[in-house]
This record gives sequence, structure tokens and C-alpha cells, in this order.
Amino acid sequence: MIYASDSRPPGAGDKIVSFPEGTVGARSFSQDEVHQIVAEILISEFEVDPDNLSPDAKLGEDLELDSLDGVDLVVALEKAFSTRIPEGEARQIRTLSDIYAQVERRLAADQVEV
Repeated sequence: MIYASDSRPPGAGDKIVSFPEGTVGARSFSQDEVHQIVAEILISEFEVDPDNLSPDAKLGEDLELDSLDGVDLVVALEKAFSTRIPEGEARQIRTLSDIYAQVERRLAADQVEV
């Protein structure tokens, strides 16, 4: 699994999402890396079928995650990306696309807060 401490450089030309300089897990993630990490979490931690991982996949209906899985997913995302997803924002996540957008927003916000 790829985590915030992974030092692999992002691919050329990818959209980059960064951690603030000076933080423990400081590194940048391309949009593709964010998608890959989210997919790895869903597949390994929640046994989601990789064939069901499309951006419009609904967490409950398509990926068969219940509310407790949702809480565990947020915790896994926070650990993987060394960030915090506020409860109010986490409650708005309904699709895989929502997860991508939320993680990218949090990483960008973490960068601005430095």
C-alpha cells in the first residue's frame, strides 16, 4: 500500500496534491496516486471488487459499505494521507468521486494551513 511516507516521485504532467513542507509525511501525490491509494484501501481493507471501482460508484449501493465501514474508511484515508477529514465533510461522501474530491481538498487545505 502507498502511504504519505512513500517517497516515489509523481508522474510527469500529473495534477499534484501536496502535504505542507515540514510535516512528517510531507510529499506530493498525483491525482492518479490518490485514486490508486483509495482503490487499494477499498480492495484490501473492505474487500471491494475492483471491477466496481468507478467514479460514480455509490458507497452503499455499489460497493456495499455500511455506515460502520464508512467510519473505518474515513479513518483509513486519514492515516494513509496524514490528514483529517472533518465529520461534517465525511458525512457528505456518497460516491467514489466524492472520496477523491474530499482527499484532494484536504491535502490542498493542509498545504495552505502551513
